Amino acid sequence: MVESGLLRDLLIIGITQSFTLVAIWLKEYYFKRKLAITILSPIDRSALFIKLTQICGEIKEDLSANGVFIAYFHNGDYYKNGISIDKFTVVAEDYDTTINISYVAKYQMITINYITYMYHRLLTDGRCYKIDIPHLKMIDNNYKDDCILRNVLSSYSFLIRDDDEKPIGFVSVEYCYEFEFKKEFESAIWKHQLSTSKSIKNITKK
Repeated sequence: MVESGLLRDLLIIGITQSFTLVAIWLKEYYFKRKLAITILSPIDRSALFIKLTQICGEIKEDLSANGVFIAYFHNGDYYKNGISIDKFTVVAEDYDTTINISYVAKYQMITINYITYMYHRLLTDGRCYKIDIPHLKMIDNNYKDDCILRNVLSSYSFLIRDDDEKPIGFVSVEYCYEFEFKKEFESAIWKHQLSTSKSIKNITKK
C-alpha cells in the first residue's frame, strides 16, 4: 500500500511538472511569435516613413499647398505627480522653399500645450481651420508666432484616428498666403486616412 501510494504521488508530481513545463514553453513560444509579428524590422519601418512622406507629397500637390506634415501623439516624460506629459512628433513632411524650416527638424517631442487650441479643436471637431493667422485671436500664441516666422498665413489640420477611433495624430496643410479651405477639399485628406493611420500605428509599435 505504501509503495503504491508513493508511486501515485510521484506520478502526480511528474504530470504536474510536465504540464508546468508545457505551459512555460507555450508562453515563451507565444511571446516570441507576438514579438515577431509586432516588431517591425528597420527596413520595414523605413518603408513606412517613405509611404508617409509620399502621402504628404500627394496632399501638397492635390491642394496646391506650400507645406504638409504628419505628426503622431505620444507620451513623453512625467510630471512630479506621475501624470504623463502628452506630446507630438512630426514623422513625415513635404514643403517648398517658401517654408523656412523643416517640420521634422522643428517638431520633435513637442508638448501638447504648444498647440492647446488646435489640439482641442481636433479632438472635438476632427479639424482646425486657421485663416489669416497673424490676425487670429483664438490661436495658440507660440504656434502663431512660429507660423509667422515660417511665412505661414493659413493652416488647416485634421485628426487621424486608428481602427478603434482613437486619436493617434494629425495632418496639417499650410499656405504662405491667405487661403480659404473649402469643405470639398477635405476629400484630398481623407482618402489617405486609412493608409496614414496604419502606417503611424505600425511605426509606433514597440
